[in-house]
Amino acid sequence: MTAQNTDPVPPEFSAVAPEESLLRRVPPHWYPDPEMPQKPQWLAFKPTPADVDGLSVGRRRLVVSIEDYSFTPDHTKRRSVVQVRASHVYALRMTVKPKPLPKDAAHAIIPEMNVGDYKADGAKKRAIKEWALRLAHQHAEMVYVFPTTQAG
Repeated sequence: MTAQNTDPVPPEFSAVAPEESLLRRVPPHWYPDPEMPQKPQWLAFKPTPADVDGLSVGRRRLVVSIEDYSFTPDHTKRRSVVQVRASHVYALRMTVKPKPLPKDAAHAIIPEMNVGDYKADGAKKRAIKEWALRLAHQHAEMVYVFPTTQAG
């Protein structure tokens, strides 16, 4: 008789459900969008040089508090925080993969929105810009707005 592991999968490693909320930190110069004051600029969802394997997001259900999440990982700066539903990402034919970090169990990525594809130009760059624009203007909800006069 073989012993089976009946321990549940830790939530940080489980698949991201469509109803889950995803968080993204937004630098002060990307919020608000001058043309849509309650929304971030599309640049909030543009891959940065750190997004090598995909756009970094946080799984809200694994975040202790939005205010704590507003700090950058090195805790040197604070940001505003935007939220989208995983179902919106899936509706755009993208995926969300858990990718916990040593000090951030909530970390996940959207692999299709990576900096390499964005820098490659052509169709992939256009697709990423379109996804970013749709996420920002159609699906984003600001859940924490850090005053720009205090932002670092």
